[in-house]
Amino acid sequence: MDERAKNRIERRAALAVAGLSFVGYFAVARIVGNVYPFSTFPMYAGEHLTSGSRIVAKDDMEHLHEVSDGIAWECDAPSQDRAAQSATPGLDPTACIGRDVYSITYVDREAIDYVRAHPGSDPRSQPVDLVRHIWRFPDGEGPPTQTDCRIARCRALFR
Repeated sequence: MDERAKNRIERRAALAVAGLSFVGYFAVARIVGNVYPFSTFPMYAGEHLTSGSRIVAKDDMEHLHEVSDGIAWECDAPSQDRAAQSATPGLDPTACIGRDVYSITYVDREAIDYVRAHPGSDPRSQPVDLVRHIWRFPDGEGPPTQTDCRIARCRALFR
């Protein structure tokens, strides 16, 4: 057998193994569901074309900042009970989510966990609103609309 024929057979065998591995992975994922290391990738399964959202910090000049760019977070308690306040009280990663607002749960949880993990007070901190920034995409043509839903009033120092 010449070298070209041998290379062709090896390439076809490699493609067959890759294809069988791919099909096998998805077959097992369909059987067991979303059990690590298998996944049916539910975040891509549905169409979420009408809205999107993200938890961000909005300063008094209406500028949006990534939560992870802030340090020394200090947020107001959602209740009126000042004695129950702490540096990062009752922040809810599911706040402001309605049936028509799409969010990525683990990203929102990471944002809130970041605020909780970086408490502190700094005289250089600026007042910000921790908000869910929501983009709504119209069915027809046209730009998306943007709204903000406040989760908490905070102070943070940005890098």
